[in-house]
Amino acid sequence: MHERLGQPALNNIGYASNTASMFTNKSLKPLPPLPKDTDPVMGENLALHRPVSASNTRGNTTQFIPERALDGNPKTYWATNDKVTTATFELDMENPVDVNAVELAEVMELGPRIQAYKVEGQVNSDWKLLSQGTTVGARKVDKFPTETVWKVKITITKASGYVALKKVGLYLQK
Repeated sequence: MHERLGQPALNNIGYASNTASMFTNKSLKPLPPLPKDTDPVMGENLALHRPVSASNTRGNTTQFIPERALDGNPKTYWATNDKVTTATFELDMENPVDVNAVELAEVMELGPRIQAYKVEGQVNSDWKLLSQGTTVGARKVDKFPTETVWKVKITITKASGYVALKKVGLYLQK
């Protein structure tokens, strides 16, 4: 602003003549980097810490929010309310991202519940089926041809009890 309007304009809005000195003692420590989740075979989990929305979340607390399936913590999970046996989990990749594998993991302490699911990617402006299956269990990895996606939607079409996913991973396996 100094270059465009000069020092008198800065003085009129309350900035001292040496604006750099105003901020010398007000620096903040940078945030620590977000943890990474790298599988030795699959590579880096591209879904980790992405924006996500879900069709249903168990209870009124943050304990079972969809972000819990993307936080890299094996002790947390996303869950739907009792008797909700179909659900949608949608990730926003924030930019176009190449993927060719998806990993899903249920909370095995509750037992396997998912009986049918599909995974779709938003390719350009259309939803394209990437994979589908029946059971998930402790860990299910589906591989498919590489696609450039903007969003990924996981639809649980049938479950024997409420849905509980502890991990959703997206990978570009080379």
